[in-house]
Amino acid sequence: MTIRHLYPAVEPSLNLDFANSKKLDSRITFTRGSTATYTDESGIIRTAAANEARFDHDSDGDSLGLLIEESRTNSFLYSESFNVYWNTSGTIQPNASSAPDNTSSATLVTPLSGTFFVRQAPSGTGTATSSVFVKDAGAGSCAVAMGSSSAGYLINVNLVTGEFISGRSYGGGTLVGYTIQPVSGGWYRISVAATASSRGINILRADGTTPTQGIYIWGAVLELGASFPTSYIPTSGSTVTRSADVASMTGTNFSSWYNQGEGSFVASADRVDALPSLQFTVLTTNGFRLPEFLFTSSGNGRVFNNIAGSYTTPAALTRATFGWSFDGTGASRAINGAGNSVATSLTDTNTILYIGNWLNSNNYRHNGHLSRIAYYPVRLPDATLQALTL
Repeated sequence: MTIRHLYPAVEPSLNLDFANSKKLDSRITFTRGSTATYTDESGIIRTAAANEARFDHDSDGDSLGLLIEESRTNSFLYSESFNVYWNTSGTIQPNASSAPDNTSSATLVTPLSGTFFVRQAPSGTGTATSSVFVKDAGAGSCAVAMGSSSAGYLINVNLVTGEFISGRSYGGGTLVGYTIQPVSGGWYRISVAATASSRGINILRADGTTPTQGIYIWGAVLELGASFPTSYIPTSGSTVTRSADVASMTGTNFSSWYNQGEGSFVASADRVDALPSLQFTVLTTNGFRLPEFLFTSSGNGRVFNNIAGSYTTPAALTRATFGWSFDGTGASRAINGAGNSVATSLTDTNTILYIGNWLNSNNYRHNGHLSRIAYYPVRLPDATLQALTL
């Protein structure tokens, strides 16, 4: 059975296909007060200039869309030079191999007697996220911990398959979450978020037997107060802050496609594989938030507005397509093919579309990718709206 008969007869008056176009529509105002990194279609980590939008890719080269992130700081002074300001054992060989950014800046760590460590714990207590890029050089596995040598949470990772082996607390560290993200060229970005009495990173191998069993490391980041990692922030001698991505459409760049009083939004997005403290906002508008697409603090997808309530998925999602349609008599909501509607009187005062943020608030920034945003200048039937979100 086909759902083609449910497709709308009217064309969208706005169609931002970020994943396929890999460019920013000229009507979008975009700012970011710093450089920032992303992954290109070849799997190489690149640096975007200040105020340059980032179009990210996965390890297979597939386009993910527009990357939107909150502001974060790397508290490690040297993210790539592990022979400077780092506490180490074993043999540290800088510039030993190609790194994820396609430079020869990866560091080879090999043990003197089957074991080694590379660690740093520069700041305080509490929750933080530590991350590092790691590649096998004969060791087969390694451990990465958020914390110092005496307190934290540690995970063991198979560097051949990228599989999680085990995890444990030591010195009272409490796990918040971890990620093992494949990167091109056999690299993995490993992150651990935890609460501990000493915040930092501890990269080690304690069960090796052969001195030649080593690993390559590159790109360490410590994000204080954070429960999940964001894109790589390089440092060289001082901490570095990446500014937030801010995108919106206003003025005639908004009114040229928007139909005051009636219309339908559809947007597809993914989020980082971790939960926000409040919410990750995919899209919202300034007129009583008609609509607001978001991932909740539990990871559920939600379509919300101040007047007609909300529709929330029964389970957490890492990717969703959201839908919202309305006119003067009511509104309908849909996420991934399911939803509901409500009859109510709506007053539409929208003049701004906020992309990946909630009224430009850094607390609610998306931290993920937007692959498409479309707007139809009519209220679509419920069945049509749900079909567009499948």
